[in-house]
Amino acid sequence: MGLNGKGVWLGCKFATKQMLAQNPHSSGDRGWIINMASIYGNVGGPGSSTYTASKHAVVGITKSVALEYGGDKIHVNALAPGWVETSLSETFADANSDNPRKRAYHAHLVSQHPFDSRLGRTEDITGAAVFLASKDASWVTGTTLAIDGGYVAH
Repeated sequence: MGLNGKGVWLGCKFATKQMLAQNPHSSGDRGWIINMASIYGNVGGPGSSTYTASKHAVVGITKSVALEYGGDKIHVNALAPGWVETSLSETFADANSDNPRKRAYHAHLVSQHPFDSRLGRTEDITGAAVFLASKDASWVTGTTLAIDGGYVAH
């Protein structure tokens, strides 16, 4: 809970302090905070109760800080990535592994997504972050954007 709960709260605390001290952008906005949640901020999972609780905390902190500082034109949102192909995920789910359990788990994870041809890519996440920090998201705050290929839709 420390990093995902207290760490996110402290990050928001000091970011908002700085944003309030600086002159606003020409649009009137003072800043954008993008927290990192997870699909487990929206769903549960067996064997992951502590992690799930910590990611629910990120979602709650994001909503609360957005409400606290909306009048100051500070945008506060979160990203909720789903299963993404990374070196970490490949330690237990790898389509190219010699280990049949890793291959099977990878196939299972892929099957849980309506876009069932792959898991996410880091580019999927970075594109969403750029959107949340852009003028195209000027009316967005307090939102947790799932970038999960539809995983949490069921």
